[in-house]
Amino acid sequence: MRTSTELACPGRRDNYVVIVDGPDWKVKWGIGNPANTGNCALFLSGLDSGSNPVNASSDLRLNPGDNTHWYWPPAGSVQIVAVCSNDCNVSGSAVLEYDTPDA
Repeated sequence: MRTSTELACPGRRDNYVVIVDGPDWKVKWGIGNPANTGNCALFLSGLDSGSNPVNASSDLRLNPGDNTHWYWPPAGSVQIVAVCSNDCNVSGSAVLEYDTPDA
């Protein structure tokens, strides 16, 4: 099943969207086939228990139209989050589509 999440733009530290939130094994598994179908760049990131990026250099940037096979967060992540680029204006949008397990 595909899930679609529209992200608030411009992105800020306080307006990210939690995509995966525990348990640990679920976060480690990551997300399948993430794609950006909006017109602004977005980032996928792993956060620690204090809601801080685990390793910002491992964030995945998806420009409009980009997709990848899989996103695995860095070791130690307890959440996977998505956020719109902070250089996008309020009329832009970042839309993350990704695979979720069937219920």
